[in-house]
Amino acid sequence: MQNFEDFTPEMLVFYQNLPQPVQNAVRHSDLVFDDLDGLATFAQNLAKNFDSGR
Repeated sequence: MQNFEDFTPEMLVFYQNLPQPVQNAVRHSDLVFDDLDGLATFAQNLAKNFDSGR
């Protein structure tokens, strides 16, 4: 589960603008995101997985 207190303001804005299924997956992930790039890469890969599952 994510500790959003560790997110930068930019990371929070990015997270809040993700589609709900991707937000849920990020929120429940055990990964620690050190920066926006890491979060964005993870979210983009998740989004691809959700898109290919349709």
